Amino acid sequence: FSLRTAPKPVHIDSFDPGGTVCLREWIEKGEIIADTRYEREDPLDPSAYSEWYPEFDERYEGGYFEEFGTYCLDSATTWDGALLSALLMKKGGDPKALPDYKNHYHYEKLELRAYIRKMMNLPCHFILTGHLIAKEDQMRGTLQWRFLTRGDGAIILPTLFSEIYSAMTQETSNGTSYKFLTENIDRYPARSRLSADGLLETYEEPNFKLILEKAGLPFEDKPLFK
Repeated sequence: FSLRTAPKPVHIDSFDPGGTVCLREWIEKGEIIADTRYEREDPLDPSAYSEWYPEFDERYEGGYFEEFGTYCLDSATTWDGALLSALLMKKGGDPKALPDYKNHYHYEKLELRAYIRKMMNLPCHFILTGHLIAKEDQMRGTLQWRFLTRGDGAIILPTLFSEIYSAMTQETSNGTSYKFLTENIDRYPARSRLSADGLLETYEEPNFKLILEKAGLPFEDKPLFK
């Protein structure tokens, strides 16, 4: 939902089923373009990733993203799952087969890194959403939350980003308040290089334009929406 605050227009490649339902108002106004074809993945006949990567490459090479203020991939979790399904089909032809490191996980990790780096080179802002999973800290006997992906990807992929925020809720006297956590505290992963000089608070309003403005970075919409 916070994508409505990103520099517009926004293009979303949505792999999460129903992930753009809350953005219908902005989609109808043309401020957000949502490509939802990747949501309709058939686990027994997967095709989402095989459809996505040539489309993304064509848009990347053709200058499509120069017209946008923000590109969002929603989400890393389902996108990664689509990639692994594509690799299973390519390597063995059976989407129900058990993946292994040599034939699947190794190539999966290389592909993820390659495309994330490509997205970071886009001529617009890039937002990658993801999910968290609870892991027990055996030493402390507490639960820690980490980025949901396979193997050491939970460590490697976040290192590619300068800004990592966890979406949080806080109960107040006025009801539920939504915030972005920008620092790694209280079991949740977060990191911000923008906050190094005190430009950001530990808990920020979930407003991308406001965060960019506070950090002194370009936050304007592209000309069509000024």
